[in-house]
Amino acid sequence: MQSPRITQQQAQDKNVRLVFVALPATSDSYPQLIDAAYMDAEGVLRGQYSGKNGAELAAEYKAEGRMKLMRMCDFDKLHDEALRTEPEEITEADYDEALNVLPPMKWHHLLGVESFRMSEFYSGHITTIYAKCQGRYWKFRDDAYMPTADLVAKVHKAMQEQVAA
Repeated sequence: MQSPRITQQQAQDKNVRLVFVALPATSDSYPQLIDAAYMDAEGVLRGQYSGKNGAELAAEYKAEGRMKLMRMCDFDKLHDEALRTEPEEITEADYDEALNVLPPMKWHHLLGVESFRMSEFYSGHITTIYAKCQGRYWKFRDDAYMPTADLVAKVHKAMQEQVAA
């Protein structure tokens, strides 16, 4: 994961929301939002809540070499990407339970795949998506607003990969 470069102009632009982020230390961890950033009177970027600069925050969160300053919108994308999962096969009972817990969101049938998305979100735009295809059942986390055709392609790919394995 690589964070975008922040220019001096962006750091001074009041319309650009900057945040301090600790990037994951391992492949199974997620980026962590540490603090919103602002430029103090001396031109130093500090945490809005902590008052600490980036080096101080990195030391406090044991994130030396992993602390980055980025735009909030870039953090949102990075965080959502880290939360996405690949389809995993589940039981029919798991599928039915999820279908009956909350009202489903975007319940569709396309190209042999019946799918729905949980109306309760995991984080941001990420929710758990359930699919049924050829008597097999799947779940994964992804963008709740992804096109149904992309969802179908993801399930078909998972089925093909499982057959090939």
